[in-house]
Amino acid sequence: MSNFINSELFKSIESSKLNQESLTNKKRYVEMAITHWKKERDPNQVAFFNDALKLINKYLK
Repeated sequence: MSNFINSELFKSIESSKLNQESLTNKKRYVEMAITHWKKERDPNQVAFFNDALKLINKYLK
């Protein structure tokens, strides 16, 4: 998760954690990114976006 924690996406999710609509929009983007990187067979990108999805889901609960 270290690459994710230093990323702009992490900062964006953290700054939106109280805004459910923003998190929902980011979640859709992240889910599409995971699908894309699975097709491209890039496990590093899949792991990166899975970390983002876990954080988003944590704040959406």
